Amino acid sequence: MPPSPSPELAALRHPFRTFAREAQARRTSATGRLLLVIRRPLLFLVVMGAFVSLTASGRLTLGDLGWSLVGYLFVPLLHIGALTMALALLGRGPPQDIQPRLSIPATIDVAFIARAPWLVFLLVLSLLYVVVLGGQGSLFSFFASWPMIAALLVMIVWSGLLDVAFWRAAMGFSRARTALAVVLGYVFFFGPGVCWYLATEQLQPLLFGGGGWR
Repeated sequence: MPPSPSPELAALRHPFRTFAREAQARRTSATGRLLLVIRRPLLFLVVMGAFVSLTASGRLTLGDLGWSLVGYLFVPLLHIGALTMALALLGRGPPQDIQPRLSIPATIDVAFIARAPWLVFLLVLSLLYVVVLGGQGSLFSFFASWPMIAALLVMIVWSGLLDVAFWRAAMGFSRARTALAVVLGYVFFFGPGVCWYLATEQLQPLLFGGGGWR
């Protein structure tokens, strides 16, 4: 029998089935709460660190990887914060099949499976940058090309589909509550960054030109 794929790979093909299965598995799992909280956010950080290292120097170095783990720690923390805020407002959904609701650590662990498209995107983009440009060209020019922009849009839609699958299949939300949960998640994730750039007047010149509001 071939080995079972990781939940991330399985979710790319069968998101609703995978999230339902993973949620059920967490209800009976003896995995520690701390491990549930950190293992998938840490995976996301490692992939981001590899992306930064490969695109910065054309090779994977422990120094770049280590600094990236610290420098981009806010990204998974924002995801966890957005998830927690959405759960605080909407609850954790009804018990499924007369089973207890997922704990917060288990919910975080399952929710991060929805980041699978971004893991694939970052890894593939890193390899393409190193292979196609030899790690020497302009990352911005490479990233701003039409194929990369199209791929980015595909990843956004794909990740959104996995978010829907998480709330529907793992949490048991209705369609209306799922839509609200997905919107709240994006607001709470992107909101702090947008507010920061507005407060420091770094966003206004891009939107309005010139010197911001003045």
